[in-house]
Amino acid sequence: MTFIVNLQANFADFDVCAVGRGWHADCSLEGVIFFFFTPRSFFMKRTMQKGFTLIELMIVVAIIGILAAVALPAYQDYTVRARVTEGLSLATAAKTAVAETFANTASGAVAPYAGVGAQAAVAANTAAYGYEYTAGTNVTRISIVGIADVAAPVAGEGVIGITYAGQVAGAFQAAAAGTAPVLVLTPGSGTVTNTATPSGLLLPGSPVVWGCGVRATAVFKFVPANCRFVTAAAIAGA
Repeated sequence: MTFIVNLQANFADFDVCAVGRGWHADCSLEGVIFFFFTPRSFFMKRTMQKGFTLIELMIVVAIIGILAAVALPAYQDYTVRARVTEGLSLATAAKTAVAETFANTASGAVAPYAGVGAQAAVAANTAAYGYEYTAGTNVTRISIVGIADVAAPVAGEGVIGITYAGQVAGAFQAAAAGTAPVLVLTPGSGTVTNTATPSGLLLPGSPVVWGCGVRATAVFKFVPANCRFVTAAAIAGA
């Protein structure tokens, strides 16, 4: 037992002299004997690195799964909201066309715009909005309801309908089956407070203000806060 103890005690010397520097005169005999008569598995265990256990890997996979389950739907909703906002930006020119045409037309009617392509020919004594939209990937149409008499507009005239396609349309349908993937902009006068419709109708000589709404409450999470109202206003071409 004494010799074995000495061998183990001298193992550190062996590490230095037999492995680190090779054979030298000051190397102990016990260290050399220990090297030649000790199984190689003893040395391998000393340098073996510990890897991941199965339970550790399972925990990591579970965490990734939980993060994916929470983050993926949130990212998809964010993408839909971004594309809805894109449609609102595209409709800015249509809003300008309605306001300017209404302000600059003294009498008569304004023809509706179907939503895509060039404006159809208009009848005599009828103005046109002078607006044209080219269908895109996310927004297929931006239509405008006509005005029968600019001197006395009625409810529902001048309304802009933004019709979505692709991911936005799919999200609207998934949230509320049968819901049209449209955003409705309603012109008027006065103020817009917690509603999709301005407090007053279009009024000659007054600034045009806009309300915004959708067809169902289930799609509120996809639209900006000022559009989270339900409206039944008809849109052109629908």
